[in-house]
Amino acid sequence: MWGLIRRGVLLGTTLLALFFSAQGLAQGTSLNGQWQFIQSHTLLSPQDLSKVQAWRTVKVPSLLNTNPTNGLYGNYRIRFNAPMRITHSERPQTLYIAGIRHNDRVYLNGERIGQVGRFTKNWQIILDNPNNLPRAYPLPNALLKPTNNELIIQIQLGFGQAWGAMLPGGVGISGNVEIIDEHTATKQYTQAVTTIHIIDSIIILLGIVDLALIVLLFKSTLHKFPEFIWLLLGSGLLFCGSLLLDIGHLQGITNDATKLTLLLCILFTPLVNAIFFNVQQRLATPAMLWSVTFGVTVCAFLLLTPFIPKEIKPAAWLVWSALTALLFIFSLVCAGLSIKQKRVGSITIFLGLCMYILSINTRWLPFEGLYNRNLVIGSLFFRYALVWAYFLKIKDISVHYQRLTRQMLSRLEDQKKSTARDIHDELGQYLSSAKLHLQLSEKTGQPQHHTLLKSELQNAIVSMRRIIEGLHPVVLEKRSLKEAIDMDAERLTKRNQICIEADVADLTVSLSNAAHIYRLVQELLGNITKHSQAKCAWVSIRQNKRSIIIRVEDDGIGVDHHSAASMSEGFGHVSLHERVQLLGGNIEYGIPKSRQGTFVNITLPIASD
Repeated sequence: MWGLIRRGVLLGTTLLALFFSAQGLAQGTSLNGQWQFIQSHTLLSPQDLSKVQAWRTVKVPSLLNTNPTNGLYGNYRIRFNAPMRITHSERPQTLYIAGIRHNDRVYLNGERIGQVGRFTKNWQIILDNPNNLPRAYPLPNALLKPTNNELIIQIQLGFGQAWGAMLPGGVGISGNVEIIDEHTATKQYTQAVTTIHIIDSIIILLGIVDLALIVLLFKSTLHKFPEFIWLLLGSGLLFCGSLLLDIGHLQGITNDATKLTLLLCILFTPLVNAIFFNVQQRLATPAMLWSVTFGVTVCAFLLLTPFIPKEIKPAAWLVWSALTALLFIFSLVCAGLSIKQKRVGSITIFLGLCMYILSINTRWLPFEGLYNRNLVIGSLFFRYALVWAYFLKIKDISVHYQRLTRQMLSRLEDQKKSTARDIHDELGQYLSSAKLHLQLSEKTGQPQHHTLLKSELQNAIVSMRRIIEGLHPVVLEKRSLKEAIDMDAERLTKRNQICIEADVADLTVSLSNAAHIYRLVQELLGNITKHSQAKCAWVSIRQNKRSIIIRVEDDGIGVDHHSAASMSEGFGHVSLHERVQLLGGNIEYGIPKSRQGTFVNITLPIASD
């Protein structure tokens, strides 16, 4: 019984396979024979191509591995026989190509049967061609022969004869080539174009949402990120570049100025992204950034201006390519440093940047993207990775602010109690004693009461200055930052029996930032005297063209993971980080190589002044 059922299932499966196979044969035939390909520096006619001998065999569908220096134009050729069911069919037949990257021109037996897009000359950069559209070219019955048909498909490989001057996303026939009836071809073409419209519309909608999210984050956060403006500009340029898709070709956007403007956005995107990362790390000086900006601008002008001699454009392209590669490497280095510094969201940004760089050349990927949308999808992934990272940053800052607010209120109450206690226990006692000696001096007239009165008043003045100094570093209004830190180090050395050596350069900073630096050093030295059990501590402050480097080191017991975790919850640690972040700087903890203990490095940008 089960044997009969198995035989019945097998027979039914075989009949269904034969039925669908017959249906496929009835609909058309695939041209999957031996395709040949050759590059040329000029557009050749079918008659000229018939004289060429140096054809090479290629696989279709697949992307070409070519170099525009060998010619801007590619020529496919296949010779085939047409089955009788096609040549004798009463239905109109259509050459259907599921996908071609960029423009094409098609010949059948020496006669042109169709063209999409326009061919351009060397360095005539007008990206007015489809990105990856299907083709449906009607076949005149008189052209299709039973045997020895020759199909030639010409495509453009690049926009300039220089290494890497390829059209975006690669070139070649990316879909199957077949001859089918007109009704089926129209149905498949409509479905493919509708899908492309939907994909491009979703991409553009996601780009608009991305820009809206950035603006929303920029307006809603209490902490102002200086790199936000570059984040917004970079996302805007990537969004404009995504408009160079098939949707522009399908909608009939053929204005050359519009196309060149969108292409200009693509040329400047790597620069803007690099500036975005540099605002966070400040590895490059303003002079370096201006130099690179000038180089990219000059290259873009030379490439996109029609009247510039074509002999100059290859050099401009190579310079722009080299600058772009350096900018991407620079961005990766900055993103890697953010991971090393354990910044919130840094891993997300690094992965998004890697995905974006990888998607630039789709030939590196093991799959065909959604109608050659790999680059645009990669850029969307990068942009949303940035938005998600900043959402995490803002959430983390919000938590820190809440904790800091609670601790500040608690610290403020403690400070009020401490100030009241100091006024009562010291200043109040000195003034009460002075009043007593004044009264005794008036009654007895003895000179020792007058001397004691002066002594108590002097003590009261010293106590008052100490209280004021704890509330605000008045010393900075009369002395330099170097002198103030030296005096503080000397005072702590006497009070805590710890050797503190200060090596402070003469800094050119504003009074407000000098107060910040002074408080940072005070906080660090206070932590050393309270927790480190150190015998010696060293303070070093240096200034270069780009930043101020503060290094405080001790030879104490060091900081293990448990104490570091508990320390991170303390007010001093939080306020230290908040003050450094306010100045746009970085803070790093570590263990000295030459001794036991702890060091803290703080880097503050000069621009924060």
